[in-house]
Amino acid sequence: MKKQDVLEHFGGVVGIAKALGCKPQAISQWGETIPQGRAYQIEVLTGGALKADAAAPSGQSRPSLRVAPGTPLDSIPSIQRAAARTAE
Repeated sequence: MKKQDVLEHFGGVVGIAKALGCKPQAISQWGETIPQGRAYQIEVLTGGALKADAAAPSGQSRPSLRVAPGTPLDSIPSIQRAAARTAE
């Protein structure tokens, strides 16, 4: 979903902000591609007239966990989750 398409649909930044319940300044911070969470919200609000791109970036960084050298792999949460998924 492209920002220009959303601007045209809602009639501008203020219209988008009202529909999403946020401030126009938040909309102004978007790049050309709409953040994934907002894109899904817009798809629902428009009844599917505008479609979210499943591959759109969320704009949020993933949390990282610092692990001390020598930490056993089975005690690292991300390794535990990955092992649990492969065991299923």
